[in-house]
Amino acid sequence: MTRVTAQGTFPEDEVLLLAASAERYSEHPLGKAIVEAARERGLALDPANEFSAQAGHGVRARVAGHEVLVRRPGATVTIDGAADMIEIADTIKPEAEEAVRRLRDMGIEVWMIAGNRAASGNRAGRLFDCALSHAIKL
Repeated sequence: MTRVTAQGTFPEDEVLLLAASAERYSEHPLGKAIVEAARERGLALDPANEFSAQAGHGVRARVAGHEVLVRRPGATVTIDGAADMIEIADTIKPEAEEAVRRLRDMGIEVWMIAGNRAASGNRAGRLFDCALSHAIKL
């Protein structure tokens, strides 16, 4: 997780706690990253009721009396209708830099392809001096 931006009436840790509690049953990597970030901050997740997931779009649950929606792509969190944001950056594997160097040493041109957010792909691409080829919006 990169950052929580509380724009509504809830403080950042509560936005993260409510989002993580809603995401605790999600199998999506974004949901797992939110849950992990909450646990790293020592936040104890609350039970989530009325959980539903819509593939590629996010989750909805009732947590501590609040209606919580976590929407994808990205992580727009809506709590009782007030929107907040959780930013998550993709984790770059430690061996990636060496792999890119070896490919270039073999004369192979390296391109970056992002799954859904051009900004994330561009950020990762800059680390290895790769141009973003294409971002696919799901």
